[in-house]
Amino acid sequence: MLQPYGLTTERYELLLAIKAADNDERATVSELTSVLGVAQSSVTQLVRRAEDAGLVRREVSATDARVHYLRVSPQGERQLGRAVAALHEERTRLAEIVSQL
Repeated sequence: MLQPYGLTTERYELLLAIKAADNDERATVSELTSVLGVAQSSVTQLVRRAEDAGLVRREVSATDARVHYLRVSPQGERQLGRAVAALHEERTRLAEIVSQL
């Protein structure tokens, strides 16, 4: 379902996790490791591929140059927005199924 929007499931989850971050829609790799529940090396590789695809960008912290934040890029915003809109019907159906359990 996500392929028409240029996203894999992993990239979709990554972008959603960054957007949901409490820190002004930006997150560190360490924060994403915790949220996504995967190894830091896996998140690092996923972020690198998402960067190469133009979906995320890095920002250096204004207070600590050792800290890099990840933010969804404008291209990532467009792709994520289209995917979220397209999946609305499926989320609605899933909510109905869950409510019947």
